Amino acid sequence: MNANVLFYDHLLGRNSSRDERIITYFDGCQEHCYHAPMGCIFCEIVAGRIPALTVWENRDHLLMLDIRPIADGHLLLLPKKHAEDLWLLPERDYTRLLAIVRKLAPALRRATRAKRIGMAVEGFGVPHVHVHLVPVNQAGELNPTLAKPATSARLRALQRRLQPRFRRLV
Repeated sequence: MNANVLFYDHLLGRNSSRDERIITYFDGCQEHCYHAPMGCIFCEIVAGRIPALTVWENRDHLLMLDIRPIADGHLLLLPKKHAEDLWLLPERDYTRLLAIVRKLAPALRRATRAKRIGMAVEGFGVPHVHVHLVPVNQAGELNPTLAKPATSARLRALQRRLQPRFRRLV
């Protein structure tokens, strides 16, 4: 989806007859809400059915801003093909994912002027392999309890600032 979409959120709920997700997103003027079958929210994003603030993508991977960043510039890199566990990825996919991380991290470090780029992969929030790339400046900053919703304006500004930095990288 396009960059005009500012924010999305998902709530998991149980309907009387089936599992479903309520998707809410804001396009800058109006809140939109719809019900979707339970499934992988990242697969829905990859398919274009849920908006995201994409910074870069290629045929096999998508890089987007985290809507609840630990720090400004917190990015998520995910393979477009669904897999729930990093360690179960085929060797080729695992190697490609981490090779892209290795290329993206220095550019993110320069763009955010961070001392380091922290990396985390855990997959409990969304059961789809994704790598968190987080600008950090001291020990203890790569901590998910520090995550807070970012404003729509801040996310869009970061997207505009970061997109050109990654366009020519990978």
